[in-house]
Amino acid sequence: MKTTQLTQRKAKHESNQLFIQQVTGLTDNEYNDFWLDLGKAFLKEFYGGIDQYYNYHHGSRQFWKWWHAEFKKWENEFLSCYHFSTNQTFPEILNDQLGQMVADRHVENSFLHNYLKFCKIP
Repeated sequence: MKTTQLTQRKAKHESNQLFIQQVTGLTDNEYNDFWLDLGKAFLKEFYGGIDQYYNYHHGSRQFWKWWHAEFKKWENEFLSCYHFSTNQTFPEILNDQLGQMVADRHVENSFLHNYLKFCKIP
């Protein structure tokens, strides 16, 4: 059953990504840069700029694995709540929401409790 859930989740994430790429015109590389840049923005927001901790996490595979999962979760929630009847275009709404994701307390709590808690900083 767990394999089925993982397969379904992966399919949903791929569908979400494809939808965002179609609506925004992003290529695969641009989409990947999109969520990577957002992760960098989160680290800058959390640490107040670029310092030794930013550099440590920026170079950590563990951080990027956590960030990717957090981004996919956020992306899924965003698309499930998105209403197409607004005056803003989808890219405008997406950009507004991305700024909120970087400073979101839920994302910060996940960083503290799901990532940093198990991270071994030298």
